[in-house]
Amino acid sequence: MISNVSGKILIIEDDSDIAFVLKTMIELDGYTAVTAGNGQIALDLIQSEGPFQLIFLDMQMPIMNGWVFAETFYKLYGHTVPIVVMTAAADSKHRAKEVDANDCLAKPFEIPEFQAMVQKYLSVKSV
Repeated sequence: MISNVSGKILIIEDDSDIAFVLKTMIELDGYTAVTAGNGQIALDLIQSEGPFQLIFLDMQMPIMNGWVFAETFYKLYGHTVPIVVMTAAADSKHRAKEVDANDCLAKPFEIPEFQAMVQKYLSVKSV
């Protein structure tokens, strides 16, 4: 378990089991996590519960998919929050480039890979 960390992470994932596991792992590592089942819910959460320091974004979702979410997010907020695409697509790096995301995780991924991605963007940096 990591101590003395801060960060609020938004997980946009329509598979409730995956969202639950990722949220649990984030919280065990000392961060705060909020989940959204689609891009529209995520945008609403950003308005009501933001700011977030990191966003994990599934691409294939009902109502508002990852492509539309990313486009709308960037129009509203610019590139102020790192976005990590999570996708089962054959080329996850290509999907991340399509939406100008900072990084990607190819599904299925292992929990240590996910935790390393959180640390990459939210680790406390000494001054």
